[in-house]
Amino acid sequence: MPVTVAVQWSFLQKILSFQRRVEPVVPGRQPVLAIVYQSKFRVSLDVRNELMALLEEEKPGIGGVAFRVVEVDLTRESSITAQPAASQATVMYVAPLRSFDIDVITSFSRSRKILTFSGVSEYIKKGIAVGLDNRGGRPHILINRNAALQEGSDFHSQLLSLATIVD
Repeated sequence: MPVTVAVQWSFLQKILSFQRRVEPVVPGRQPVLAIVYQSKFRVSLDVRNELMALLEEEKPGIGGVAFRVVEVDLTRESSITAQPAASQATVMYVAPLRSFDIDVITSFSRSRKILTFSGVSEYIKKGIAVGLDNRGGRPHILINRNAALQEGSDFHSQLLSLATIVD
């Protein structure tokens, strides 16, 4: 990943503030952040652990409503649809994965209107909606506009003007 997990999390929170659809999917319910990872893939597990540590420190949220965090371990189940925690998500963070078809995640997220985000910049070309890359030593936002629209996202033009649009 070209950008640290701490920087990714900082950017994700800022990006969510540019999202016009920031309320929970069901009014009155907490927004849910799903962390998708593989516990048997060390890099993925390390990213999950680092993100969980950040989340415990910060108590993050969207629009003044705190996130509820769920974990989706793709090592135990080959299908994301078999994991009830995944279907609760409002936002899905995808850690680095080994030998896993990203299309499975994007099909799932689009069918349930879940915004996807990853620090693995290659995943944006594969259909994850938002991510980060490193340009000139600085983090740079990548948005797969088609994926974001299919996930029900509606980003402000200010964010789109700062990002690189990937199709």
